[in-house]
Amino acid sequence: MKQCPVCHKQYNNDQNFCADDGSALVAMVADVQEKPQHATTTQPVQIIQMPTKSKTGFYIFLSIVLVLISVFGFLFWLKKTDDRAHKEEEKQMAKMQAEDEEEYKKRLAAARLSDDDVKKALDAISAGSSATYRDCAADKMGLYLKRYNVWVEWQEDMPTKAHSQQNVTLAAQASINSCRQEAEALNTGKPSFDCAKAVIPTEAAICDAKDNKELAQLDMKLDNAARSARFFTSDPSRFNAMMKSWLKNRNNCGTDLDCIANAYKSTISTLNSQIEP
Repeated sequence: MKQCPVCHKQYNNDQNFCADDGSALVAMVADVQEKPQHATTTQPVQIIQMPTKSKTGFYIFLSIVLVLISVFGFLFWLKKTDDRAHKEEEKQMAKMQAEDEEEYKKRLAAARLSDDDVKKALDAISAGSSATYRDCAADKMGLYLKRYNVWVEWQEDMPTKAHSQQNVTLAAQASINSCRQEAEALNTGKPSFDCAKAVIPTEAAICDAKDNKELAQLDMKLDNAARSARFFTSDPSRFNAMMKSWLKNRNNCGTDLDCIANAYKSTISTLNSQIEP
């Protein structure tokens, strides 16, 4: 049904306008009955109690962390303490080493010989000797000076200044004596060994070389050079082995006088060039 909004007259649904006032009809509003609501049953609310987390694990973890921090802290402190002690020890060692080095330098300076020491010793020993002997001894003492100053550095019980002065005096006397022996060998033809006991052909050839007395002098020079070098050597076994090897090479010359002379000269040169112990 439709209804006029002005006069409220009702019309069928196929009518659109009011016959009295010409107003547009509107649909009538049907009564809406309220639908009965179904009764709802209220369910009781169940409260679920959530379990409370235990803090025991946290406290254990925290305790472990604190223990580790304490341990590492102690180790760090211990290392620092050890480092300080080590540095202090190094300082003390360096100080002692410096003092030892200074003392060593003083003792070395006192033990070493100078050119003036050698000259004074030669002047005292060679008084009245010929110029030939003095020149010969001066050459030997020059070599002695080089060897001695190197030798003292290798000594655990380093000689004192007084001891070195005694040594240079003895060396000067030995140099004069060796020069006299070498000059005598050249004059007499007598080598360092006893010709009466010579059984090796090479030694017999040296003794029989009356026209070549230089061989006897070379033998005496080598004997003196070997004595001097042997005194300063730090390896006597090696030195003796070298001399045995030389002796074998000399004897291989047989009676060849030139070969014998060359063997002597080369070995004398080798011995006189040895400075290091």
